[in-house]
Amino acid sequence: MKKGLMLLSMSFLVVLATACGNPKLKNGEEVVIQVDGYKVSANDLYKDMKKDYGYSAAINKINKYIAEKEVKDSDKLEEKVNEIYESYKKYASQSGIDFKSFLQYYLNITVEEDEDFKDIIREEYRLEMAITNQLKDSVTDEEIENYYNEKYSEVLTVKHILIKPENEEDDENARQIAISVIEKLNETSADDLTAKFDELALTYSADSTYNKGGLIENFMASDVVKEFYQASTNLNDGEYTKEPVKTDYGYHVILKVSEKDKKDLDDVKDEIKEKIASERSNDSTSRTTALKELYEKYNLKIYDTDIKKEYEK
Repeated sequence: MKKGLMLLSMSFLVVLATACGNPKLKNGEEVVIQVDGYKVSANDLYKDMKKDYGYSAAINKINKYIAEKEVKDSDKLEEKVNEIYESYKKYASQSGIDFKSFLQYYLNITVEEDEDFKDIIREEYRLEMAITNQLKDSVTDEEIENYYNEKYSEVLTVKHILIKPENEEDDENARQIAISVIEKLNETSADDLTAKFDELALTYSADSTYNKGGLIENFMASDVVKEFYQASTNLNDGEYTKEPVKTDYGYHVILKVSEKDKKDLDDVKDEIKEKIASERSNDSTSRTTALKELYEKYNLKIYDTDIKKEYEK
């Protein structure tokens, strides 16, 4: 089971508590727990849980239902789930603790099996996709054209190795590790360079692409931080950076694979619309609007007065 990201259904707990022939109060209510002469009924427990967790639990269940309706299972969904999962596995490995302990300590999530964590990722990412898709309708042609002119550029494919400092004091150590990676590449023949880069990425890279040789395909200036794009575009195909590239993420060693001309606007309209919608989903007002539209689409009705009050806030 998971803890921290979603709350358990209150009704499930109350049914569970009252399904085992529990003693009853004089008014007929089931007793779920007692100490000395003090007894807590199932109804009292439900009221307290509803007060503290009712709105969140109810909305989580509604969001899960809508997200599953809006975003069906697909290769794209599973690819993203696996990418996020692998990145957490990598972080856990680098932290020196087992995966379950890592999730519990850093994310406050308790799982029985690794697949349970994938279920959590899938559920949350599915909701993000549903919100982004809903926000696409509000993106105008003018916004698309402005985005294209301001943020679209030549399309690059590179491989990279990220050395990530654990803290500010570790910065110089991370830089030295990046330098040592470059020195190993310097000792490698041109014919063996790609294979060597893949090997070093698997060993050293803190990025989620570590098991793909650090491959990042078909990105533009708007997709990555400025320093990373500038260093990549300055390379010729098959060249790698001879000095570590510093960004907010750490130190990168970059191997350029290819460069393509800027795409035509007509070919990337849908792609840009999704990018704008995805960026807009980070804004709390836009996010709330999208969720409200989805609730209206699925005819949300709230009958409980307390939960309705919380929703209307």
